[in-house]
Amino acid sequence: KDYTQAGALYWKAAEADPTNADAHFSYGAMLSSYVGDVEKAEKMLNYAISVDPQHADAMCSLANMLEHQHKDVAKAEELYRRALEAVPDHERSMYQYAMMLDGNGKYDTAEMLYRNVLQLNPLHAECCC
Repeated sequence: KDYTQAGALYWKAAEADPTNADAHFSYGAMLSSYVGDVEKAEKMLNYAISVDPQHADAMCSLANMLEHQHKDVAKAEELYRRALEAVPDHERSMYQYAMMLDGNGKYDTAEMLYRNVLQLNPLHAECCC
C-alpha cells in the first residue's frame, strides 16, 4: 500500500488547520503504525495533545509508542492515566494500559482494567481469551 499519498493528505489537513488535533493525531498514528517514522509520529502526537489536552486517542497512541519504542514505562503509564482521566471509558487506553501493567507484574490492577474493558465491551476479543 502507498502510505505516501495518505500521509500527504493527513499533513495537508493538519497544515490547513493547526488547531485540528484530530488531523495531527491521525497523521501521527499513520506515521507510527504504517511508515515507522517514530520521531515524526511522536511530534505529531505531542502536538495533537498540546492542541487538545483531552485527546485520549493521541495520549493512548503516544503512550503505546513510549512503552514499545522507547521502553519508557513510567511516561507511558502517566499518559494512559491522563487518557483515562480525560475519557474514563476509553476502551483502547484501558486495554493497552492493562496489557502494560500485566507485562510488568501489576496483575491486580491489570485484572481490574481488563474487567472494566469487558464491562464496556463484552465481546472485546483480546480480553475474552
